[in-house]
Amino acid sequence: MPKLCVPRFANHLLSIPLSLQVLWAVSGLILTVISTFLQPAILIPQTSGTVMLQSIDTTFQVGAVLFTACMGGRNAAVISQFAYVLLGLVGLNVFYQGGGMGYMRSPAFGYLVGFIIGGAVCGHLAMSRPRSVENLTFSCLVGLAVIHGVGALLILVRSFPDFPLILSYLQQYSLYPLGGQLLVAGTVVFVATIMRLFLFY
Repeated sequence: MPKLCVPRFANHLLSIPLSLQVLWAVSGLILTVISTFLQPAILIPQTSGTVMLQSIDTTFQVGAVLFTACMGGRNAAVISQFAYVLLGLVGLNVFYQGGGMGYMRSPAFGYLVGFIIGGAVCGHLAMSRPRSVENLTFSCLVGLAVIHGVGALLILVRSFPDFPLILSYLQQYSLYPLGGQLLVAGTVVFVATIMRLFLFY
Protein backbone atom coordinates (compact mmCIF):
# COMPACT_ATOMS: atom_id res chain seq x y z
CA MET A 1 0.00 0.00 0.00
CA PRO A 2 1.47 3.42 -0.92
CA LYS A 3 2.34 5.62 2.03
CA LEU A 4 0.57 8.91 2.45
CA CYS A 5 2.98 11.77 1.93
CA VAL A 6 2.64 14.20 4.82
CA PRO A 7 4.74 17.38 5.08
CA ARG A 8 7.21 17.22 7.96
CA PHE A 9 5.85 20.36 9.58
CA ALA A 10 2.43 18.76 10.00
CA ASN A 11 3.73 16.55 12.81
CA HIS A 12 6.36 18.78 14.41
CA LEU A 13 6.11 22.21 15.95
CA LEU A 14 8.70 24.79 15.05
CA SER A 15 11.50 24.43 17.60
CA ILE A 16 12.25 27.67 19.43
CA PRO A 17 15.27 27.81 21.77
CA LEU A 18 14.34 27.90 25.45
CA SER A 19 16.19 31.19 25.94
CA LEU A 20 14.06 32.80 23.22
CA GLN A 21 10.86 31.43 24.75
CA VAL A 22 11.84 32.93 28.12
CA LEU A 23 12.65 36.26 26.45
CA TRP A 24 9.25 36.38 24.75
CA ALA A 25 7.47 35.30 27.95
CA VAL A 26 9.00 38.21 29.87
CA SER A 27 8.45 40.59 26.96
CA GLY A 28 4.85 39.38 26.65
CA LEU A 29 4.17 40.08 30.31
CA ILE A 30 5.57 43.60 30.04
CA LEU A 31 3.70 44.26 26.79
CA THR A 32 0.41 43.03 28.27
CA VAL A 33 0.73 45.26 31.35
CA ILE A 34 1.60 48.34 29.29
CA SER A 35 -0.91 47.69 26.51
CA THR A 36 -3.77 47.34 28.99
CA PHE A 37 -3.80 51.11 29.27
CA LEU A 38 -3.04 51.99 25.64
CA GLN A 39 -5.91 52.66 23.27
CA PRO A 40 -5.30 52.23 19.53
CA ALA A 41 -6.39 54.81 16.98
CA ILE A 42 -6.71 55.08 13.22
CA LEU A 43 -6.26 57.97 10.80
CA ILE A 44 -9.47 58.95 8.97
CA PRO A 45 -9.14 61.22 5.88
CA GLN A 46 -11.39 64.28 5.90
CA THR A 47 -13.02 66.04 2.95
CA SER A 48 -10.96 69.12 3.76
CA GLY A 49 -7.80 67.22 2.88
CA THR A 50 -6.72 66.75 6.51
CA VAL A 51 -6.81 63.60 8.60
CA MET A 52 -8.48 62.96 11.95
CA LEU A 53 -7.14 60.63 14.63
CA GLN A 54 -10.03 58.41 15.74
CA SER A 55 -9.61 56.23 18.83
CA ILE A 56 -10.89 52.63 18.75
CA ASP A 57 -13.11 51.21 21.48
CA THR A 58 -10.57 48.67 22.76
CA THR A 59 -7.00 48.47 24.06
CA PHE A 60 -3.83 46.84 22.75
CA GLN A 61 -4.15 44.15 25.44
CA VAL A 62 -5.42 41.39 23.15
CA GLY A 63 -2.77 42.39 20.63
CA ALA A 64 -0.05 41.79 23.22
CA VAL A 65 -1.41 38.29 23.90
CA LEU A 66 -1.54 37.37 20.21
CA PHE A 67 1.81 38.95 19.42
CA THR A 68 3.54 37.01 22.20
CA ALA A 69 1.95 33.81 20.92
CA CYS A 70 2.97 34.45 17.31
CA MET A 71 6.55 35.31 18.25
CA GLY A 72 7.28 33.05 21.23
CA GLY A 73 4.89 30.15 20.75
CA ARG A 74 2.55 28.38 23.12
CA ASN A 75 4.81 28.23 26.19
CA ALA A 76 5.76 31.90 26.09
CA ALA A 77 2.12 32.92 25.70
CA VAL A 78 0.90 30.75 28.57
CA ILE A 79 3.68 31.82 30.97
CA SER A 80 3.29 35.53 30.21
CA GLN A 81 -0.49 35.54 30.58
CA PHE A 82 -0.51 33.31 33.66
CA ALA A 83 1.98 35.68 35.27
CA TYR A 84 -0.13 38.67 34.24
CA VAL A 85 -3.31 37.23 35.78
CA LEU A 86 -1.40 36.22 38.92
CA LEU A 87 0.07 39.72 39.36
CA GLY A 88 -3.40 41.20 39.11
CA LEU A 89 -4.97 38.77 41.54
CA VAL A 90 -2.32 39.38 44.22
CA GLY A 91 -3.29 43.05 44.23
CA LEU A 92 -1.25 44.90 41.62
CA ASN A 93 -3.41 47.25 39.54
CA VAL A 94 -2.45 45.73 36.20
CA PHE A 95 -6.00 44.93 35.09
CA TYR A 96 -8.06 47.49 33.20
CA GLN A 97 -10.28 48.07 36.26
CA GLY A 98 -7.74 47.51 39.01
CA GLY A 99 -6.70 44.24 40.60
CA GLY A 100 -7.13 41.98 43.62
CA MET A 101 -8.90 38.70 44.30
CA GLY A 102 -12.24 40.48 44.03
CA TYR A 103 -11.62 40.79 40.30
CA MET A 104 -12.52 37.10 39.99
CA ARG A 105 -16.16 38.17 40.45
CA SER A 106 -15.92 40.61 37.54
CA PRO A 107 -17.60 39.62 34.25
CA ALA A 108 -14.30 40.52 32.59
CA PHE A 109 -12.36 37.84 34.47
CA GLY A 110 -13.33 35.09 32.04
CA TYR A 111 -11.60 37.01 29.27
CA LEU A 112 -8.41 37.14 31.34
CA VAL A 113 -8.56 33.36 31.70
CA GLY A 114 -9.19 33.34 27.97
CA PHE A 115 -5.87 35.14 27.46
CA ILE A 116 -4.06 32.08 28.80
CA ILE A 117 -6.02 29.52 26.79
CA GLY A 118 -6.31 31.65 23.65
CA GLY A 119 -2.61 32.47 23.79
CA ALA A 120 -1.79 28.76 24.04
CA VAL A 121 -3.96 27.92 21.03
CA CYS A 122 -2.67 30.82 18.96
CA GLY A 123 0.95 30.00 19.81
CA HIS A 124 0.49 26.33 18.95
CA LEU A 125 -1.06 27.13 15.58
CA ALA A 126 1.48 29.84 14.79
CA MET A 127 4.35 27.40 15.26
CA SER A 128 2.70 24.34 13.69
CA ARG A 129 3.32 25.50 10.12
CA PRO A 130 5.95 27.57 8.34
CA ARG A 131 5.74 31.34 8.73
CA SER A 132 3.17 32.96 6.43
CA VAL A 133 0.61 35.74 6.56
CA GLU A 134 -2.17 33.19 6.10
CA ASN A 135 -1.00 30.98 8.96
CA LEU A 136 -0.48 33.83 11.39
CA THR A 137 -3.84 35.36 10.43
CA PHE A 138 -5.60 32.04 11.07
CA SER A 139 -3.71 31.62 14.36
CA CYS A 140 -4.71 35.06 15.60
CA LEU A 141 -8.35 34.70 14.57
CA VAL A 142 -8.66 31.34 16.31
CA GLY A 143 -6.87 32.69 19.39
CA LEU A 144 -9.19 35.70 19.49
CA ALA A 145 -12.22 33.43 19.12
CA VAL A 146 -11.02 31.29 22.03
CA ILE A 147 -10.53 34.36 24.24
CA HIS A 148 -14.09 35.51 23.58
CA GLY A 149 -15.45 31.99 23.86
CA VAL A 150 -13.96 31.46 27.32
CA GLY A 151 -15.05 34.91 28.45
CA ALA A 152 -18.60 34.42 27.17
CA LEU A 153 -18.83 30.96 28.73
CA LEU A 154 -17.92 32.24 32.18
CA ILE A 155 -20.43 35.08 31.85
CA LEU A 156 -23.13 32.57 30.87
CA VAL A 157 -22.32 30.23 33.78
CA ARG A 158 -22.26 33.02 36.37
CA SER A 159 -25.26 35.03 35.17
CA PHE A 160 -27.64 32.25 34.07
CA PRO A 161 -30.64 32.54 33.83
CA ASP A 162 -30.55 36.36 33.79
CA PHE A 163 -30.48 36.63 29.99
CA PRO A 164 -30.80 40.45 29.80
CA LEU A 165 -27.71 40.74 32.04
CA ILE A 166 -25.86 38.12 29.97
CA LEU A 167 -26.67 40.01 26.77
CA SER A 168 -25.53 43.28 28.32
CA TYR A 169 -22.19 41.79 29.41
CA LEU A 170 -21.62 40.14 26.03
CA GLN A 171 -22.26 43.41 24.25
CA GLN A 172 -19.87 45.25 26.55
CA TYR A 173 -17.02 42.76 26.60
CA SER A 174 -17.32 40.96 23.23
CA LEU A 175 -19.47 42.72 20.65
CA TYR A 176 -18.38 46.35 21.08
CA PRO A 177 -14.59 45.83 21.27
CA LEU A 178 -14.44 43.05 18.64
CA GLY A 179 -14.07 45.30 15.60
CA GLY A 180 -11.13 47.15 17.13
CA GLN A 181 -9.55 43.89 18.28
CA LEU A 182 -9.72 42.55 14.72
CA LEU A 183 -7.83 45.63 13.53
CA VAL A 184 -5.26 45.11 16.27
CA ALA A 185 -4.94 41.44 15.29
CA GLY A 186 -4.26 42.51 11.70
CA THR A 187 -1.46 44.75 12.94
CA VAL A 188 -0.06 41.86 14.97
CA VAL A 189 0.03 39.63 11.88
CA PHE A 190 1.85 42.31 9.88
CA VAL A 191 4.47 43.03 12.54
CA ALA A 192 4.98 39.39 13.56
CA THR A 193 5.44 38.29 9.94
CA ILE A 194 8.14 40.89 9.36
CA MET A 195 9.92 40.22 12.65
CA ARG A 196 9.97 36.46 12.17
CA LEU A 197 11.26 36.99 8.65
CA PHE A 198 14.25 38.92 9.99
CA LEU A 199 14.73 36.46 12.87
CA PHE A 200 14.71 33.50 10.43
CA TYR A 201 11.97 31.37 12.00
